[in-house]
Amino acid sequence: PEEPEAAPQKRRAIDAYGVLFDQGEKPTMSIILVDVGNAGVPMNEAATLDLPITFAVAVDRSDATLAAQSYFKNGHEVLALSPRSVALSLSGGQSEKQVADLLTEFFAIIPQSVGLLDVPEATLQNDRVLSNHVLAALHETGHGVVTYEQGLNAVLREADKAGVPAGLIYRSLDQKGESDEAIKRHLDRAAAEASRSGHVLVIGSTRAATIDAIKSWTQSRTAQNVVLAPVSASIKEN
Repeated sequence: PEEPEAAPQKRRAIDAYGVLFDQGEKPTMSIILVDVGNAGVPMNEAATLDLPITFAVAVDRSDATLAAQSYFKNGHEVLALSPRSVALSLSGGQSEKQVADLLTEFFAIIPQSVGLLDVPEATLQNDRVLSNHVLAALHETGHGVVTYEQGLNAVLREADKAGVPAGLIYRSLDQKGESDEAIKRHLDRAAAEASRSGHVLVIGSTRAATIDAIKSWTQSRTAQNVVLAPVSASIKEN
């Protein structure tokens, strides 16, 4: 009797929804912008930005699905931002199944997401049980994870063991309402880090001043030393 055909392997979410990217020889810099709603530029304006920016959308926003869809349709990658609402938050103390169910809900709200973005307090770096539950679930769904540099950065090592693409944010561009020049200095330092390590991730928001500073910086001499890349390209390298 003939051998039954093997079932086709399901594509990982990071591959299915990631933007095709040809790196070339230069180190990569991935810029993630958190959609801050009315505090930033209008969503349609951000979505039509002609740079390979990755946008992060909080899953507890009422228009999260619409926002993510808009970014994805315009050729951008999307990250699901871990929410702060009590009902949906990855706050720790949950069982592996509860965490898996929450992540299933996150990715149902933002089906185009290539991964999960941790909150700035780096909850995943501070709770090993929680991070292991999250990584187990992401291994199944095929999503990546992005968190913040903190301590020994155990999440990166554990993600590697779990086969989950992962990355650490090197620097925040506008957390303190930085000026145009300060944002450009952050980007210069990030470019230098990319040259050392091969890739770097930075994060900012969709406020107008941040987007203007990024657009201006891309014309600078320093910017020519790196290639801007969607986040999937940087975290797959780890």
